[in-house]
Amino acid sequence: MNLPKYLHTRWAANETLNGLLPVASLHTGSHRAVDPTFPYATITMPGGFNQGRTNDGVSNEAVSVRIAVYHGEDYYDELVTIAEAVHDAFDEAAFDLGGSDRCILMHQEGEPDQIQDDRSDWTFVIDFTCRVTKA
Repeated sequence: MNLPKYLHTRWAANETLNGLLPVASLHTGSHRAVDPTFPYATITMPGGFNQGRTNDGVSNEAVSVRIAVYHGEDYYDELVTIAEAVHDAFDEAAFDLGGSDRCILMHQEGEPDQIQDDRSDWTFVIDFTCRVTKA
């Protein structure tokens, strides 16, 4: 299973989200540019996951996924629009991950955290839990 790869694919396939922030500006892992080109976003998997097994041998994992969206100080409203599009594209989503792997539910955990850094740039941090099954 390569969950970030499939999240990139879903992002690219969503016309609204990809129109607001093209998938070329979506990075896996941290992305710290000295002079960043806004907007951009990152996908990380911060921390562990819970794993269990059903009676029929199917693995059931809860995987934490964080999508952070970054924009300049004068673009707060645009950042809110992008964060809402991320929510709409991924919250309550289900999708195949290749082979017998499947995300049976991707759920947003709480409200996005809004952060303004020392340069006055904005970040929205959106946390999700993905319920993944593997046969």
